Amino acid sequence: MFRESEEQWTDKSEEHGGRLRSFQHERGNWATYVFCPYDPEEAFLELLNEMMAVAAGHGVPLTLSEEFHLTLSKTVVLRHHWIQPFIQSIRTSLTQFHKSVLSDQNLIRFFSQFTLGYHHSKNLL
Repeated sequence: MFRESEEQWTDKSEEHGGRLRSFQHERGNWATYVFCPYDPEEAFLELLNEMMAVAAGHGVPLTLSEEFHLTLSKTVVLRHHWIQPFIQSIRTSLTQFHKSVLSDQNLIRFFSQFTLGYHHSKNLL
């Protein structure tokens, strides 16, 4: 009726853009992290292409990411029923920060500013 053991999981990094797992896959667990998406400007992409060319010239192949982000947490493992409470706790924690938006003189670039110290970050863990 029941299988004696679970199938052995084999990670296929080619299915994940060449990324490797930092911990073993376990059925029912979901890996996640907190991040802010980044839409790169052309100058950023040009710099990355130059860096890739230099690395390739030294025999180090690099792969250009399709999407960019700023990671705000380490990767954590959640059980499925923990996902919504986790999201809600992040939202609640982030609403407690003093935030403001700044701009340059020409109102071309805008920056989000918030204060983060040890007493704030320990509540996110």
